[in-house]
Amino acid sequence: MLAFGIPESKLWGIISAGLAIVTIALVTVWAQENPMTSIYSQTGYLGKPNWTHNRVAFHIVLMVGGFFVSQIFGAIMWIFLSDKLWAQLIHIFFESSGLITMAIGLLAAVYDKNVINTAHLTTMHSWYGIFCISLYSISYMYGFLLGMLPAYFPNIELKLITNLRSFHGLLGQLSFCLSILSIVTGIMDQFAMTGCEYINLTLTTPDTDPGANYYGK
Repeated sequence: MLAFGIPESKLWGIISAGLAIVTIALVTVWAQENPMTSIYSQTGYLGKPNWTHNRVAFHIVLMVGGFFVSQIFGAIMWIFLSDKLWAQLIHIFFESSGLITMAIGLLAAVYDKNVINTAHLTTMHSWYGIFCISLYSISYMYGFLLGMLPAYFPNIELKLITNLRSFHGLLGQLSFCLSILSIVTGIMDQFAMTGCEYINLTLTTPDTDPGANYYGK
């Protein structure tokens, strides 16, 4: 099926690539340095990632700008590249990049909580994240073993290979959906901490202007 003269699969691939680039841009802006002397010091920026002073920013930049985006580019390679060997190699590159950024991002979050003596797995974000990381790791290893099958079992049926690849794709889709849930709940958690302190507000009149609760605006 064509849309705007473009095959539907490629159109969705273009949209996905565009959204991935927008994601990188938004994360870059969100994680810019935010000196308190700036007139923009109360806009909820994460601040510049720093392993000593701002590990949370490291976690978010790596998980969103690295892990999440790598999943998108890793998947759409199969849509744009007709050469299956190159598609597979680039797919492996992006998925491996996702695995590495995911591991470092997870380390940043765990280390940060240990340093400030905060309990782990206390939010929906953390549980979604654990499920996502576990499923992605399983999918990665499954894909690696799947790629080795033809070499060790040259007489394996093509239909079986196709079915196994379909299951690998399903695992990837599920882990991607979980990563979206992790990001959304993570942003909600972060925004609650950096955006609006409703918990400390004592209202004497009906809250007719919620925007005024953010940073005293």
